[in-house]
Amino acid sequence: MFFGRFEFEHSVSELLLTMRKLEIKVTNEHIQYARILDRYHIPARYPNAFERGTPHEYFLERDAEEAVKFTGEIIKFVEKEIKQN
Repeated sequence: MFFGRFEFEHSVSELLLTMRKLEIKVTNEHIQYARILDRYHIPARYPNAFERGTPHEYFLERDAEEAVKFTGEIIKFVEKEIKQN
């Protein structure tokens, strides 16, 4: 629950865009981070997401490091907004 709302959504970028609609200042940088994270959502979870091979053959260590960094940035932003509101 945030601002008395429950959003049933898996897309991080869509959740941040919903925050914008509530007039919360979400930076374009956070939206871009979220869009990158959204690209990992389905193919990383399903063994048949790619025509050949398995997801671990397509995702690199640097992808994971980037995802962890972006996730941390988004979490810090959201926690700050929750405390302020």
